[in-house]
Amino acid sequence: MNYEVFKHAVTEQIQQQLGGEVWVEIHLIPKNNGLMKEGMIIRSNQKNISPTFYLKEYFQMYESGKSLAEIVNMMAEEYRSSHLKDWKTEFFTELEIARQHICYKIVNYEENMQQLKEVPYVPFLDLAIVFYYKVDREIPGGATILIQEQHRKNWGITIDELHQIAIENTIKKLPSVFMPMLEIIRNIADTEGLPSCLGEETGEDGDDMMYVLTNQDKYLGAGCILYPNVLKDIAKKLKSNLFILPSSIHECIIMPDSGKFTTKTLEELVTDMNEHFLNKEEVLSNKIYYYHAEEERLT
Repeated sequence: MNYEVFKHAVTEQIQQQLGGEVWVEIHLIPKNNGLMKEGMIIRSNQKNISPTFYLKEYFQMYESGKSLAEIVNMMAEEYRSSHLKDWKTEFFTELEIARQHICYKIVNYEENMQQLKEVPYVPFLDLAIVFYYKVDREIPGGATILIQEQHRKNWGITIDELHQIAIENTIKKLPSVFMPMLEIIRNIADTEGLPSCLGEETGEDGDDMMYVLTNQDKYLGAGCILYPNVLKDIAKKLKSNLFILPSSIHECIIMPDSGKFTTKTLEELVTDMNEHFLNKEEVLSNKIYYYHAEEERLT
């Protein structure tokens, strides 16, 4: 089957398997960096929120050898196990209930200009700080709902007030994690059964060592560069100014400025990573950032 045939086959079989209590819809859903993804939404009178199934991802499973029946069963089971029946609209519409779930993430300003017309944001360098509702309990594994300008107006708060709420929650719910890149490589090597010496050439104690800064979920963790004192403490620990390479919206690579690398070289590295190793949706920026330790300033 090609993708179009696969899409129609999946929606028909999901409808048959889940029965008349649901109806299946296909929508184009705006994602980060102007990307539009085709998603299947299963609606029900029993649930007022539903997971979205991005069909291209399931089609890749099909192309890799999974049968249509396996994929339909997997999607149906995921829908059944998403405990959304008790979701109440007040969780989101009432500020005093919703406020404890409001967090922030950073995205590329230029690539998201169209979407930023409809969402509250705070500009920062070539980025934008945007806000989302973090669903902690109701959906296994969690989920996020991007906060629209209309939501903010309904809550009756300013963008500054929204920003302050998000700062407090994000730091509390998603504390930062800072670790050597080598440690991550070794963990991957252990998981995949690769030689434990993999990555030794990065140098464990040298000035060229790379580190990763993210949050404990390792999801939307690039915003940790804005946490109070995080870069200050890292610069103090490494006794250096810092290069910050935006490796994705989920994390940043931190390098002490040993004097061996130029901005141009590092920007070429980031651009190459973005073009060849990331999905467009995950790209943060082709620029690099610099933390001036003495001035406690990020540029």
